[in-house]
Amino acid sequence: MKKNLSKLLKCLLPAVLLVVMLISALPAIPASAAPSSQQSHAGALETAISIYGASRYAFQTFTANSSYVLSSFRPRVYRTGSPGPITATLYRVNPQSPGIYMGSALASGNVSGDSLPTTEGTSIYFEIGISEFYIQEGDTYAIVLSGGVDSANKITLLANNDGFAGGYCYYTTNNGGSWVQGEGANDMLFQVWGEVLDTYPVLTSDTPTSITDTSADLQGILSDLGNGATSANVSFEWDYYVSSGDPSFTTDPENLGEAGTFDAGISLPIGGRPYYFRAKATNDLGKTTYGNTVIFNSVPSLLP
Repeated sequence: MKKNLSKLLKCLLPAVLLVVMLISALPAIPASAAPSSQQSHAGALETAISIYGASRYAFQTFTANSSYVLSSFRPRVYRTGSPGPITATLYRVNPQSPGIYMGSALASGNVSGDSLPTTEGTSIYFEIGISEFYIQEGDTYAIVLSGGVDSANKITLLANNDGFAGGYCYYTTNNGGSWVQGEGANDMLFQVWGEVLDTYPVLTSDTPTSITDTSADLQGILSDLGNGATSANVSFEWDYYVSSGDPSFTTDPENLGEAGTFDAGISLPIGGRPYYFRAKATNDLGKTTYGNTVIFNSVPSLLP
């Protein structure tokens, strides 16, 4: 019996070794990176900003110190009464006016504020999950916070003047008719959370070439399609530097099957004006990345 078992094991051993070799040769499945705090502003509590109703809200700008996928914004807050949901909405900041956000919302999220602490001393960094959006290193964004019902059912944001280098806090009481800088404070106390995901294209907007009074060649660099992607559509969006809305112009997409440079010629409406552009890439996994914002001046027109 023992001899037969020994023979059986000897026969099975090569097959077992082959299975082990095949398993070890399989590509590793990358672990999902957990979201973490990408940048923040903390310090002493010096002032408070109350938001409620349709007309009283605030926003905090920040310049991204790295590239990552945004997952949540966490302001330090407490509540009065039952304020209901608090909403965080992401926008780009106007490059001409760093204190003003512009264009359509890039991402947003909301969560009920009715379970928040009720005093400044017990205030917390409250997580507001935001829909996935790729944050580009070097670009400036604004998070607009709104919520609350009335002065008896409101959200209070905590802030200070310790000097957050990457942005500012602004506050309105008349639905954006006028803005004040944080009601006496420069910045909210906040955390921006996100994670680095390698499924997104890696993209850079490069210096434009062949600039005249009527045209320019926009340049982009696609460094990586994204893990698991086999192609990406690349293009540019651009506008006058003073534009305060979404870019008015886009170029036709070009499909790339590998990393490399790309460009597109554009016709400029007016010579001697500043313009801005950013590259854009969407891979076949549906992941979209925007490159950094580049500003350039067109050559002045010689026409009277």
